[in-house]
Amino acid sequence: MKTKKNATLFILFLLTVLFSQPVLSQENFIPGKILTLENDTLTGFVDYRNWNVNPEKIYFTNRKDGEKQLFKPENIAGFSVKDEIYRSAFVLLETSASKLEDLSYDPSVNTVSVNLFLQTIFEGEKSLYLYKDKSEKESFYFKEGSKYSLLIYKKYLKETGGRVIENENNKYLGQLKVYLQDCVDISSKLENTEYNKRSLEQLFNYYFNSTHSNLAFEKKVEKMVSKFGVLAGLSASTLSFEGRLADFIDKTNYKTSIDFTAGIYYTLVLPRGMGKWAVNNELLFYNYKAKGSYTNFINTNSYSIYNPEIEISYFRLNNMVRYKHSVGDIFVFFNLGISNGIIISENDKLIKEIKSYQIETIVESKLLESVRKLESGFNIGLGAEFKKYSIEIRYEHGNGMSDYWDLNSPVNKFFFLFGYQL
Repeated sequence: MKTKKNATLFILFLLTVLFSQPVLSQENFIPGKILTLENDTLTGFVDYRNWNVNPEKIYFTNRKDGEKQLFKPENIAGFSVKDEIYRSAFVLLETSASKLEDLSYDPSVNTVSVNLFLQTIFEGEKSLYLYKDKSEKESFYFKEGSKYSLLIYKKYLKETGGRVIENENNKYLGQLKVYLQDCVDISSKLENTEYNKRSLEQLFNYYFNSTHSNLAFEKKVEKMVSKFGVLAGLSASTLSFEGRLADFIDKTNYKTSIDFTAGIYYTLVLPRGMGKWAVNNELLFYNYKAKGSYTNFINTNSYSIYNPEIEISYFRLNNMVRYKHSVGDIFVFFNLGISNGIIISENDKLIKEIKSYQIETIVESKLLESVRKLESGFNIGLGAEFKKYSIEIRYEHGNGMSDYWDLNSPVNKFFFLFGYQL
């Protein structure tokens, strides 16, 4: 019971440390540029949020410890940060519903004039821009001269043959046919072009490759980043038994086993998350030894001493979700996931000393005839990264070795791990 209480307190401590900090509102000023309405460029730092939808405003400062300035689309001509360029534009925005349950029977578009930050997808002799609103509806724009024009598209309902079906106003296909007309076979490509980012990117890539037109900028698709490294450290494992299989096994107190552990890790950093979210996978060698003693005392002339001994080695596969945020030059991270261990060696025995008046007998036998080959559990950890180095304290709870339905064998483990990225 004490081990369970300590484990619960440890989990609560990790959650408190993680969520007591304003990680979601943390500023992230990185090098960027502002293009003024007078066509001047200001170099400084932009509060970059790796936006999934187009920002309505941004914060800028000429130095990291300087005063923050708020800019909206009507205040500047655009800005650039990291590998993203946004242009300010006064454009038409199509406002019709895009979800099937909200569609109308009207094929005509409904537009309003607004100032927006448009994300640049392609910019050159021909250009393509994207606006994604809070409902994640996407609108696309092209540019001729200084004018940004909406590529017109709308989904609507149509009744035909007694049935209601979803239909589309695909005026954008005709607009693109005219806009990209210097590509001789663009019409054949437009037949399979849908109104989404991936399909339009493929169309414009084909155009630039075919015409060899000047391409000043192309927004690259952000991909997952992989990291590989090694881990080593110590484990502290405490075994207990719960059940009625034997009258001594669940009454024995087993000593905590301190052992060496080591392995490798492979981390996939997810895109569009400023490097904060990742999937962390580990393969560790892990073992523990459990020894205990229990005396079944009847009187001074009659008693039995049970001395169980267990030694098990595993290969453990850990699969965890990781979240991290920066604290200066250090990244603090939080791991949460599952663990599965395959037994590679196992030795358990019971040494029983029996005293019956003048007769003393020592009997050695197998402790458990049936041992679970696959241990599963969950883990939770808190750590820090600095450059290629990491350190972590982790708690893991596993279901242990017993393969009997009426005998549970939970193992509570604490790990102190050091990592190095190769």
